[in-house]
Amino acid sequence: MKIINLLVIFAVGFALSSCAYVSSLRTDSTDIIEEMIADGRYGHALDILAYAKSDKADYEKLMKQKKKLLVLIDSLEKKTIRDARNFVRKNEWYKAQHTYEQALEKNPDSVILKKSQKEFLAKRDRYLSDLERKLDLNRAYWLIANSSVQQAIIRVLSEAEKQYSELRDYQHQKEKTARHLLKYTFQALEKKDYSSAHAMLNLIESLDVETLDEVQLADSKKQLKKVSSKRRLEQEKKTRQLITALTKSVNNINLLKARKQLDFIESNKKQYNSSQKLYDELEALYRQGVEQGMKTGRILYALGKIDEALAIWVSLHKVDRDNQKLQEHIDRANRVLMKLQHLGEAGEGILPPQEAQK
Repeated sequence: MKIINLLVIFAVGFALSSCAYVSSLRTDSTDIIEEMIADGRYGHALDILAYAKSDKADYEKLMKQKKKLLVLIDSLEKKTIRDARNFVRKNEWYKAQHTYEQALEKNPDSVILKKSQKEFLAKRDRYLSDLERKLDLNRAYWLIANSSVQQAIIRVLSEAEKQYSELRDYQHQKEKTARHLLKYTFQALEKKDYSSAHAMLNLIESLDVETLDEVQLADSKKQLKKVSSKRRLEQEKKTRQLITALTKSVNNINLLKARKQLDFIESNKKQYNSSQKLYDELEALYRQGVEQGMKTGRILYALGKIDEALAIWVSLHKVDRDNQKLQEHIDRANRVLMKLQHLGEAGEGILPPQEAQK
């Protein structure tokens, strides 16, 4: 009964407030709207204007106020979203949140603001999750790095002394971090980020926690093993295709593809170590192709065809950016061309091919 009575009271109160709105429109409604706009109560003002009737004497004034109010609301929405994004760019997330809260106080029913705030909160949650994951990763590395020290302390202490807080806290941190890493492993598997999943499992293994859920751990390993086997076969197939392509034609396109494949394998070395012989074959062909291009450039350079040699070396350098010898060839060719240009401008003779090599 009490609940029913409360509902009745609420309904009557709402009806009375609505009547008050209607009543206000019969008297000094335009003044009330102006006060609300001045106070920043855009939503309330808009609610009152919804009751305006076309047969009222001040209807035209009210519609002008409504037009003015809609312009203010549009400006508020745009400014709020713009300011919030600027705060996010500056990494001042709390200010962005406060900006949305202030704007929604003025106009609580704004669909645009609610949608934008929802997107902001989702982005903030993702950012916080990334930070928490980084914290857990840093903590895992620290725990692993200090494992030998902790074991040394344990060997020194008596059974009673082993219960002191720092050791217990260290063990607790290991267990907590391992649980979090296992959660991140499943998240990485869902996103098909298998490299991260593999790295997480390696850290969990290094933490060596006995209290971890063995069923979940085994499940994550099983999933990753299944995927890793499939990916290994895919990468082996791709590598064989690149070997065939380089065997048939040594060009910059094939060399660039080979370079990208070798970089990928290097960054995921542990996952593909069983196929290392195949990747070594690709790398040998890649190195052979790069050297062949450098040699062609040297022949042209020796013949005095500096521009042609430089074009080959520059193009090749886009493929093999860390090749110091290739960079030296490019630098020398540029120096010679600058010298030839300077001599040409001075009206002196152009250097013969043998001189260009110096």
